[in-house]
Amino acid sequence: MSWWKLVRGKLRTYGGLSGRSRSCFLLALFALPLVTLSLQVLGLKRTQTLLNSLPTFPLANDALPTTAEMVKVTARYTSTSCLPQALVLQTLLRCQGVDSVLRIGVRREGQQLEAHAWVEVQGQPLNQGTEVYEEYQVFAPLTGKPHL
Repeated sequence: MSWWKLVRGKLRTYGGLSGRSRSCFLLALFALPLVTLSLQVLGLKRTQTLLNSLPTFPLANDALPTTAEMVKVTARYTSTSCLPQALVLQTLLRCQGVDSVLRIGVRREGQQLEAHAWVEVQGQPLNQGTEVYEEYQVFAPLTGKPHL
C-alpha cells in the first residue's frame, strides 16, 4: 500500500469520528508523548502531581468508553506503554468530573517480573478486561495517602 493511501485512509477514519471522539483523540495525541517524557524526567509521583494541578475543563461524561478507546487508539500511533496511557486516561476522566483510580499490578513471566497499569472507575477496569485481576497481583491504589 502506498504511503498516500495509508494517510488518506487514516484521515477518512478521523473525519468519521464524532466531535467528542476527535477531541479525546487530539488531547491524547498531545498528552501521551509529554507524559512519557515527564515520567522519564520527573518520575511517577511528580508527574501525577503535575497532571493533578492542570485545570479542568468540562467534557460531557456520558461516554467513558469513548475516552478510553481514543486513548488506546492514540497509544497505537505513539507506541506508548501502559503507564502513560493510564495517566492520560485518568487525567481526561478527571477533567470530565469522573473519579478514577490508577492501578498497577505485577506478575512473574519466567524469570522476568512484568508490571502493568490501568484505570478503574467504580471498581471496574475501564481500559482493560476483568481478566487483568487474574493475571496480575494488584498493588493498593496510588493516591499519595496511606491505604487502610
